[in-house]
Amino acid sequence: MYVSRSEGSFINTVSIPPSAFDELLQVFSRHYVCARYTSTLQLLRPRRISELFGIPPATLSRVLHKAEIALDKALQEIPDAQVRYPSKHQQRQWARRVQEKEPLLDGVWGFVDGKNYRVQSPANADLRNAHYNGWLHTVLVTGTLCYGMDGTLVRGRHNLPGSWNDGETTANCK
Repeated sequence: MYVSRSEGSFINTVSIPPSAFDELLQVFSRHYVCARYTSTLQLLRPRRISELFGIPPATLSRVLHKAEIALDKALQEIPDAQVRYPSKHQQRQWARRVQEKEPLLDGVWGFVDGKNYRVQSPANADLRNAHYNGWLHTVLVTGTLCYGMDGTLVRGRHNLPGSWNDGETTANCK
């Protein structure tokens, strides 16, 4: 995949195009030694990765932890990797671009998307009630992302009670 530079494959696998991956890899490799492995690996569970590379789970956990720290440092160095709320000027520009495509949408500069994740039911009744989603009939945590019209991530909130809907989780996204 890396050699073929297929944009579709990159986006499906790592959620960013090859050019963004190269930029991230350049900064990331300053914080972490990147070993080259050429086999085609699918998303694997830690146990399977340990078996495949012949390393103990504790070692894998330590290596992944160090890689996560290096990734965090690398992302802090890349301005385009930051989650930034747009200025009023940027909001107006995006709103004009949206209205050019959809004339009936006035003042809309982005969109919201939420995701629910099932969790184990808490023993505490109040906590369980807060996380119970009556519409979906299960205990959840929810997360919401707010994007600008060009795909820029402008806000995110996660691990919120599952009883909240997307609108409630984005009340401050104005």
